[in-house]
Amino acid sequence: MKKRIAWTLCAAFVSALAWYGCDNNEPVDPHPRSPELSVQIVSEVPNDTLGYFENDSVYFSVIILVADQYGRPYPGQLVAITLFDSNLGYIEFADPDLRDTTNSLGRVALFYHSYARSGTQIITASAAGYSDTRVIAFVEVARPEGFTLYSDRPHGTIYVAPDSVLAVNLSARFADVNGNPRSDFDGMFISSSATGGLLERFSVIANGEATSTWTFLNEYGTFQARIFGNWLDPFTLLPDTSG
Repeated sequence: MKKRIAWTLCAAFVSALAWYGCDNNEPVDPHPRSPELSVQIVSEVPNDTLGYFENDSVYFSVIILVADQYGRPYPGQLVAITLFDSNLGYIEFADPDLRDTTNSLGRVALFYHSYARSGTQIITASAAGYSDTRVIAFVEVARPEGFTLYSDRPHGTIYVAPDSVLAVNLSARFADVNGNPRSDFDGMFISSSATGGLLERFSVIANGEATSTWTFLNEYGTFQARIFGNWLDPFTLLPDTSG
């Protein structure tokens, strides 16, 4: 009789535990954190070949995506990133704190800087025994002769009201002798820099054109932009005191 009571109490206790575990209002994750990962490399280069203009060092963004077997982002994962040929370029991490560790979206963001040399580069990303590779061929292209830079503001002196922001839209266009866009440059990057303000990197050339925006944040003085290593006509920003 005592044994039967003991087994009855034991069964009741187990049932209570099972009921409590199913009705404690705590969500149960149907897909727990998985040790099986997927690693994927995504870059701005539209295909496996990147043309660059003679003596022109360019850079482009690369993102490493790490997910678990259910496709969910995998944060906090260390990713080993290697280059097959360090003579062709180097990488720079976009986040100086996280560097090669995935963020909350399961990503490692970086920039690849080229040395303006032809060759084949292999980028490899590895995490927890899983990896992915991206092969990119760098091919030198002669500098275009039919290159023109346009802006929505004339070069020269511009008067700007104090505590205001001025943005200049730039367009680099590549055309043949007849003025027709040169599509053979499509997909290429161009290097640019400026002595002041914030010059966004030019977009990838498409239909013979690349665009950028040059923003001046309450700055005055004379500024120049440089494309392909050549300085362009300067902008001079002076305070507008007419009002």
